[in-house]
Amino acid sequence: MEAHTAGEAFTDDTRCTEWDRAFHSAIVSASGNARMQEIYCNLHVRLHIMRVHYFRQLESASRVNAGHAAIAAAFRAGDLARAEQAVSGHLAAIRNRAIANLRDGGSL
Repeated sequence: MEAHTAGEAFTDDTRCTEWDRAFHSAIVSASGNARMQEIYCNLHVRLHIMRVHYFRQLESASRVNAGHAAIAAAFRAGDLARAEQAVSGHLAAIRNRAIANLRDGGSL
């Protein structure tokens, strides 16, 4: 994704959206959890709509890159506790920014 960002900005929204989807899909697939894969597949359309329409408003490129790098590094190191912490932090940060955006009169 870093190749399609410049500082805080996404320079190629289509590629960033594709990369983000592939990143999350790879993690879900690697879990080996069939139920999680089914849930993710059922959410795919809704997640894609959110990525395309709202992602830039909620996330800065540097936060996305840093969050994904932390998750990937933890998985590569085989440190599941650190991976769980990184994933939880990533999801909580997005949730908090989405809630703040709605409270400030934004849309979601």
